[in-house]
Amino acid sequence: MPKQVSRAQRANFGLSILSPKEYKVQRGSINILPSGSFIVDFRSTLQPTDGLVAEEILLVDPLKEDVQIHALPSRATMCEAKLTKPRHRYSICELPEPHNTIYLEALALIEEIKQRTPMLTLHMVDGKCTMMCNSPLPDIEILLRVTPPVQSIPSKAMFRIRLFRRLQRLEFAQRTSNERSSEWLKRIVPSIDAHPFVLAAEFNSLDHLEKRGLQILKKFILVCDSALELGLNPIESGDDPLCLADTLDEEPTFASDFTPNFVPDLASSLPPRPLRKHRT
Repeated sequence: MPKQVSRAQRANFGLSILSPKEYKVQRGSINILPSGSFIVDFRSTLQPTDGLVAEEILLVDPLKEDVQIHALPSRATMCEAKLTKPRHRYSICELPEPHNTIYLEALALIEEIKQRTPMLTLHMVDGKCTMMCNSPLPDIEILLRVTPPVQSIPSKAMFRIRLFRRLQRLEFAQRTSNERSSEWLKRIVPSIDAHPFVLAAEFNSLDHLEKRGLQILKKFILVCDSALELGLNPIESGDDPLCLADTLDEEPTFASDFTPNFVPDLASSLPPRPLRKHRT
């Protein structure tokens, strides 16, 4: 079952950057439309205890805070269906049961999709940093390639940090994989808002790789905050050019962990343009 949706999440709900398409979920499907509305179709998994008519689907418009209940034959697919006049129409705040329960479950499932959907990815020489699209406090993931210990069977190792800011949890995980097996070893600890993101007693017990991951996390959060501000606030055209000149003189903030030299220079890889003879 999906996690419960809090009152604050319900009030601030949005689809973020999710693409308009059909998303398969454990209860059926959620179809996001280009208009920003979405269809909740749980017909295939409805139980008698759900109290919902087996042919009903929900058409939700988050902007208008409006929910339409449509009847759809159980064998009809969403691509075949043409929604016409709704059977019922409600304001979201007045949505009765059992439709309200289905609606809240759909919100929780959409939040899970957003937790797995990258909004921003920063590639590094030895890994990548990802901010998911479950804003306003998006989850953040740091993934690093590490050198595994010498073994008789060649293997690969990955180290991962996940910061769940809404839940105030931090996950450390390491995976070692070879031709025979692949296994994640995970550890979850309480987190705090600022670096080092864990309590002092926990920080003192971390190894070098875990502390390095937290340093990268500290720097990447600055990138995330700037990206969120850029995406949420309009850019004014009347900025003071003197202020802009000051920012151009600043020294780079990030250390070698973020050196983007893994990306080849496209221009340097192209053959030289042939010379053309001009007519005289």
